Amino acid sequence: MGERHDHAADLLADVFLAAYKVGLRLRERTEMDPSRLVNHQVVSALVESPDFAALRRETVGDPYAAALAVLAQSGALRRLLEGSQDAQGRGERAARTRQDAERAATAVAEALRQAAEEADEDGGVPPATADALQRAV
Repeated sequence: MGERHDHAADLLADVFLAAYKVGLRLRERTEMDPSRLVNHQVVSALVESPDFAALRRETVGDPYAAALAVLAQSGALRRLLEGSQDAQGRGERAARTRQDAERAATAVAEALRQAAEEADEDGGVPPATADALQRAV
């Protein structure tokens, strides 16, 4: 599964914890990196299924049973992942866009800091600094 799906190891760990932990709590989608939203969707669908609820009654607190539950759910996980490949791509693109925006914001902040340091008493800045600020914005 890992060779065809990014973050498959994380997904398997999440499914194991969903089967093992007593207090099951899924993080809110807004708390997550966009590239992990597909895993969130898959785990949400899994834990909401009646079959998983029945399985969970046998696995909570038992690491061996929880590991076997992950193996038992591998076919369902594979189908859910294959059906969500488009969403995975969108999540990864959203993560890259966010990173690009963060880099751009950092560049603008640095250019503004530089302009503030080089400003004269009237607020004027050297042409090279003004050009750098213009490019950053």
